[in-house]
Amino acid sequence: MNSAIKLPIPGEDTRRPFSFSLLALSQLIFIFALTQKRSWVTHLLFGAMASIMCYLALYTTTGNITIDNPVGSTIFTFLFMASDYLLVSNAPKNFRLRGQKEGIEEASFWERLKWALKLFSSPRGIGWTHEPVALIRRPNPPIRSKLKWLCQQLFWIAWWVLLMDVGGVSFSIPLPFVTASHSGSIWRYWAVKRAIGTLSYALPAVATIGNIYRVLAITTVVLGLCGTDEWPELFGWWGNAWSVRSFWGHTWHQMLRHLLLSHSKFFAHKILKLKRGTATTRYVYLYTAFILSGFSHQSGERMMLGHWGGTTIYFYLGQALAISFEEGVVWCAAKLKISANPSSSWIWRVVGYFWVWIWFSVSLDPVMSGLMIRHSEHFSLVMGMWKGDWTPRVV
Repeated sequence: MNSAIKLPIPGEDTRRPFSFSLLALSQLIFIFALTQKRSWVTHLLFGAMASIMCYLALYTTTGNITIDNPVGSTIFTFLFMASDYLLVSNAPKNFRLRGQKEGIEEASFWERLKWALKLFSSPRGIGWTHEPVALIRRPNPPIRSKLKWLCQQLFWIAWWVLLMDVGGVSFSIPLPFVTASHSGSIWRYWAVKRAIGTLSYALPAVATIGNIYRVLAITTVVLGLCGTDEWPELFGWWGNAWSVRSFWGHTWHQMLRHLLLSHSKFFAHKILKLKRGTATTRYVYLYTAFILSGFSHQSGERMMLGHWGGTTIYFYLGQALAISFEEGVVWCAAKLKISANPSSSWIWRVVGYFWVWIWFSVSLDPVMSGLMIRHSEHFSLVMGMWKGDWTPRVV
């Protein structure tokens, strides 16, 4: 474990116990603020909500580091979302559901409340005019049968749980690449260690995010609150991840897309007064978006560690640097009259996949994720059937 990163010491952590009631209150304030007609009331409610969220993320702890990290990150993500909807984008005035002709501001309170709940529950804008339609993966042909849709969701939940368990196996046994006694084998090579380590961390992360999404989808559909068409696939096509830009812009979930872009544009045009369409403006968008995303995830580490000594933000800043590098390579290829387009050439697509794998193997520091679960116990079907150890300890 990285000795530079210090975990909170039991008995010396002076933070107060986390309150899920206060978290729920902050979300209710957020929703209520979306129903308001007067801007000063909206701003006042945003200030109250922001104060509660900052208090929870900075001055409280659940007492469990595996819970603190995602909770802290989620809190600041909601804070940025509220800033987008209430301050930057003025959602009640500018956002529309498909088929909605008039603004919601003049509707009755109950209509505004239903509208606010729909907006709050759809960070990707599914069913709204700001939905990034080209980036949302939907089944073709659409699944009309609710029973078939439910069975499909349950199948994918089981599949990803299994993959999550497989990915976690390397946390529970001393695989060769963890020890130093295999210097004469293939495991001695750094690239192999990193490649396998990246997969071990990526599978649980993708599975957890995806399954939370599917459980929410099943719950709302079974209760009749939503239709199956309101829950398209969370991730894009993995085959499109032939570049770092394509991975983040098409393959990875787009839950933060609108709030990151709106703040990036606000910073570029309102603060820096940059013109639209220039290379400088595009790079300001790029780096601002990844810095904000990094900060929201760093906040999770802040809540987990009790201090700002984490390293998550460097990972996200690195993604912007990688995308800048890719654009430089494309520019050089164009100058040399080399056609390097992965979308039309399978050779360059394979090169792209290899590059993306290498990049994440380098940039994704295992310690950053390993801190959350080191020395804890977890249920494992794979380890149970393989070694009879149903609750292995993370090594």
